[in-house]
Amino acid sequence: PASAAASSAAPVAGASAAAPTAAPVLPPGVAAGILQVASVNDRLSRSAAALRAALGDRASGAGEIAPLLRKIAADVRSGDQAARRLAAWSPANELVADVTTLYGATAASAADGLAAPLAARGAYRTAGWHMLKVLAALPGVAKATSALAAEAGVALPEAATNP
Repeated sequence: PASAAASSAAPVAGASAAAPTAAPVLPPGVAAGILQVASVNDRLSRSAAALRAALGDRASGAGEIAPLLRKIAADVRSGDQAARRLAAWSPANELVADVTTLYGATAASAADGLAAPLAARGAYRTAGWHMLKVLAALPGVAKATSALAAEAGVALPEAATNP
Protein backbone atom coordinates (compact mmCIF):
# COMPACT_ATOMS: atom_id res chain seq x y z
CA PRO A 1 0.00 0.00 0.00
CA ALA A 2 2.80 2.49 0.81
CA SER A 3 4.44 1.78 -2.54
CA ALA A 4 1.12 2.32 -4.32
CA ALA A 5 0.81 5.78 -2.74
CA ALA A 6 4.37 6.63 -3.68
CA SER A 7 3.91 5.52 -7.27
CA SER A 8 0.73 7.59 -7.68
CA ALA A 9 2.66 10.71 -6.66
CA ALA A 10 5.37 10.08 -9.24
CA PRO A 11 5.37 12.33 -12.28
CA VAL A 12 3.63 11.01 -15.36
CA ALA A 13 5.92 10.50 -18.34
CA GLY A 14 5.60 13.38 -20.80
CA ALA A 15 3.79 15.66 -18.32
CA SER A 16 5.28 19.07 -17.69
CA ALA A 17 6.30 19.86 -14.15
CA ALA A 18 6.32 23.60 -14.86
CA ALA A 19 3.51 25.68 -13.42
CA PRO A 20 1.40 27.64 -15.89
CA THR A 21 2.71 31.12 -16.46
CA ALA A 22 0.62 33.98 -15.18
CA ALA A 23 -0.07 37.12 -17.17
CA PRO A 24 2.37 39.90 -16.27
CA VAL A 25 1.38 42.54 -13.76
CA LEU A 26 0.74 45.65 -15.79
CA PRO A 27 1.19 49.23 -14.61
CA PRO A 28 -2.10 51.12 -14.29
CA GLY A 29 -3.59 52.15 -17.61
CA VAL A 30 -1.51 49.83 -19.80
CA ALA A 31 -4.31 47.34 -20.51
CA ALA A 32 -6.66 50.21 -21.36
CA GLY A 33 -3.93 51.72 -23.55
CA ILE A 34 -3.53 48.47 -25.49
CA LEU A 35 -7.28 48.27 -26.03
CA GLN A 36 -7.42 51.91 -27.15
CA VAL A 37 -4.52 51.55 -29.59
CA ALA A 38 -6.15 48.43 -31.05
CA SER A 39 -9.44 50.33 -31.39
CA VAL A 40 -7.74 53.28 -33.09
CA ASN A 41 -5.96 50.89 -35.45
CA ASP A 42 -9.31 49.32 -36.34
CA ARG A 43 -10.91 52.72 -36.98
CA LEU A 44 -7.94 53.77 -39.13
CA SER A 45 -8.25 50.57 -41.13
CA ARG A 46 -11.92 51.26 -41.78
CA SER A 47 -11.19 54.88 -42.71
CA ALA A 48 -8.45 53.75 -45.10
CA ALA A 49 -10.95 51.43 -46.81
CA ALA A 50 -13.48 54.28 -47.09
CA LEU A 51 -10.78 56.60 -48.43
CA ARG A 52 -9.68 54.00 -50.97
CA ALA A 53 -13.30 53.66 -52.12
CA ALA A 54 -13.72 57.44 -52.37
CA LEU A 55 -10.54 57.74 -54.41
CA GLY A 56 -11.75 54.93 -56.66
CA ASP A 57 -14.61 57.20 -57.70
CA ARG A 58 -13.02 59.69 -60.10
CA ALA A 59 -15.78 62.20 -59.37
CA SER A 60 -14.92 62.41 -55.67
CA GLY A 61 -13.26 65.51 -54.34
CA ALA A 62 -12.95 67.55 -51.17
CA GLY A 63 -16.56 66.89 -50.14
CA GLU A 64 -15.89 63.16 -49.86
CA ILE A 65 -12.22 63.18 -48.86
CA ALA A 66 -12.04 66.04 -46.31
CA PRO A 67 -14.41 64.37 -43.80
CA LEU A 68 -12.34 61.19 -43.95
CA LEU A 69 -9.10 63.11 -43.37
CA ARG A 70 -10.72 64.92 -40.40
CA LYS A 71 -11.89 61.58 -38.92
CA ILE A 72 -8.43 60.06 -39.36
CA ALA A 73 -6.84 63.10 -37.69
CA ALA A 74 -9.20 62.81 -34.72
CA ASP A 75 -8.51 59.09 -34.39
CA VAL A 76 -4.74 59.52 -34.30
CA ARG A 77 -5.06 62.22 -31.63
CA SER A 78 -6.80 59.72 -29.35
CA GLY A 79 -4.27 57.08 -30.37
CA ASP A 80 -1.40 59.31 -29.27
CA GLN A 81 -2.96 59.57 -25.83
CA ALA A 82 -3.32 55.80 -25.64
CA ALA A 83 0.31 55.30 -26.69
CA ARG A 84 1.44 57.47 -23.78
CA ARG A 85 -0.30 55.03 -21.44
CA LEU A 86 1.69 52.15 -22.92
CA ALA A 87 4.99 53.91 -22.26
CA ALA A 88 4.70 52.93 -18.59
CA TRP A 89 5.43 49.28 -19.49
CA SER A 90 8.87 48.58 -20.95
CA PRO A 91 7.80 45.59 -23.13
CA ALA A 92 5.64 48.09 -25.03
CA ASN A 93 8.56 50.40 -25.96
CA GLU A 94 8.91 49.16 -29.53
CA LEU A 95 5.17 49.39 -30.17
CA VAL A 96 5.05 52.86 -28.62
CA ALA A 97 7.78 53.99 -31.03
CA ASP A 98 5.99 52.43 -34.03
CA VAL A 99 2.60 53.85 -33.04
CA THR A 100 4.05 57.29 -32.36
CA THR A 101 5.77 57.31 -35.75
CA LEU A 102 2.68 56.11 -37.64
CA TYR A 103 0.23 58.35 -35.84
CA GLY A 104 2.55 61.37 -36.18
CA ALA A 105 2.96 60.84 -39.93
CA THR A 106 -0.78 60.29 -40.25
CA ALA A 107 -1.60 63.50 -38.37
CA ALA A 108 0.88 65.46 -40.50
CA SER A 109 -0.55 64.02 -43.71
CA ALA A 110 -4.10 64.89 -42.63
CA ALA A 111 -3.08 68.43 -41.66
CA ASP A 112 -1.32 68.97 -44.98
CA GLY A 113 -4.33 67.71 -46.91
CA LEU A 114 -6.84 69.72 -44.91
CA ALA A 115 -4.85 72.91 -45.47
CA ALA A 116 -5.97 72.98 -49.10
CA PRO A 117 -8.99 75.08 -50.06
CA LEU A 118 -12.14 72.99 -50.44
CA ALA A 119 -12.34 73.98 -54.09
CA ALA A 120 -8.98 72.31 -54.76
CA ARG A 121 -10.35 68.92 -55.81
CA GLY A 122 -6.99 67.69 -57.11
CA ALA A 123 -5.21 68.65 -53.90
CA TYR A 124 -7.64 66.59 -51.84
CA ARG A 125 -7.29 63.59 -54.11
CA THR A 126 -3.49 63.87 -53.88
CA ALA A 127 -3.77 64.17 -50.08
CA GLY A 128 -5.98 61.07 -50.02
CA TRP A 129 -3.46 59.02 -51.99
CA HIS A 130 -0.67 60.27 -49.76
CA MET A 131 -2.66 59.27 -46.67
CA LEU A 132 -3.08 55.75 -48.03
CA LYS A 133 0.70 55.52 -48.50
CA VAL A 134 1.21 56.59 -44.88
CA LEU A 135 -1.39 54.11 -43.64
CA ALA A 136 0.32 51.27 -45.51
CA ALA A 137 2.29 50.73 -42.28
CA LEU A 138 -0.93 50.12 -40.32
CA PRO A 139 -1.15 46.32 -40.73
CA GLY A 140 2.30 45.88 -39.19
CA VAL A 141 1.42 48.13 -36.26
CA ALA A 142 -1.90 46.31 -35.79
CA LYS A 143 -0.09 42.96 -35.77
CA ALA A 144 2.41 44.24 -33.19
CA THR A 145 -0.48 45.55 -31.08
CA SER A 146 -2.13 42.12 -31.14
CA ALA A 147 1.15 40.46 -30.16
CA LEU A 148 1.66 42.86 -27.26
CA ALA A 149 -1.93 42.29 -26.13
CA ALA A 150 -1.31 38.53 -26.08
CA GLU A 151 1.91 39.02 -24.12
CA ALA A 152 0.07 41.22 -21.62
CA GLY A 153 -2.87 38.85 -21.32
CA VAL A 154 -5.28 41.46 -22.73
CA ALA A 155 -8.10 40.06 -24.87
CA LEU A 156 -8.80 42.23 -27.89
CA PRO A 157 -12.20 42.47 -29.58
CA GLU A 158 -12.26 40.48 -32.83
CA ALA A 159 -12.48 43.60 -35.00
CA ALA A 160 -9.19 44.82 -33.53
CA THR A 161 -7.41 41.57 -34.36
CA ASN A 162 -8.46 41.52 -38.03
CA PRO A 163 -7.80 44.99 -39.47
